[in-house]
Amino acid sequence: MNRADGIDCYQKALRQGQRDYREKMNAGQSPFLPVLDDILQNVPVENQIPLGQVEIPLELLVGTKTSGRTAAFASNFMPLLGLKTEFATKWINLCVSHLDEGIRDPITCYEYMGRFYVQEGNKRVSVLKYFDASSITGNVTRVVPQYSDDPAVQMYYEFMHFYPVMQNYLLTFTKPGSYARLQKILGKAPDEKWTGEDRTEVLSLYNWVKKAFLAHGGARLQCTVGDVLLLLLRVYTKEELANLSPSELSEKLDALWDDVLALDTCLDTASAAQPMLDWAVNARPSRCVGFEGLAPAAGRVEASLNL
Repeated sequence: MNRADGIDCYQKALRQGQRDYREKMNAGQSPFLPVLDDILQNVPVENQIPLGQVEIPLELLVGTKTSGRTAAFASNFMPLLGLKTEFATKWINLCVSHLDEGIRDPITCYEYMGRFYVQEGNKRVSVLKYFDASSITGNVTRVVPQYSDDPAVQMYYEFMHFYPVMQNYLLTFTKPGSYARLQKILGKAPDEKWTGEDRTEVLSLYNWVKKAFLAHGGARLQCTVGDVLLLLLRVYTKEELANLSPSELSEKLDALWDDVLALDTCLDTASAAQPMLDWAVNARPSRCVGFEGLAPAAGRVEASLNL
């Protein structure tokens, strides 16, 4: 790649950043990257643990450690500064270097609740995200929140217990005991470490299930790809799932979709509105005494009240 190509890439990345900025502003959301220092202002922290070098999934790199580079990036890590800035020159040089020899230097970042925040190496992350890379090597420090009755914190502590076993950040769950159930399904002792082959096989299955899950509208659900993968593994072996074509896997997920919705149908006691419960119950076709055929329950209740 020559410099002209690098400039073209920067201009395209800049347009992506500007578009994301406008969309976030129109939606009343922050157009910039989350800042970990701001997030932690009112969070009781138990400990900070150096993890050494970790292969970080880029989809989990979501923000910066400090606010120093806030104005330089949109919330999707694409650049916001003009072509004639020093920032743009460095981004373009990294872009050219990446395609010629690859980006090899690890970034420095912090991990909190399964998400990563960059302290040093934001432009490297930006360039790799532009090229849809899957991961980047980073020197990671884990920020551990104090244990509490928050279900998210409790699940994170369960994740931390199993992380040395599986060495995988993508596989997360929303239901307590899921990591132990996965170990049992895989035929492993509770603290038996995964082999490299185990990680490769499970990650491959995860990626297949993720595509099918998102195609079914999973992005609007609260349950995770890990929840759905565990559900499938309770019905089929990992070998059976691995041998399915994309269309066959989609059919298997179709057959279990009610179970997926059941995973996601949970009450939020702090809110009178229950959108997932409403969608899963009131909006689904059902039979009702005094009415012919199938129709959503909410409409029939309303009709009954207007009789």
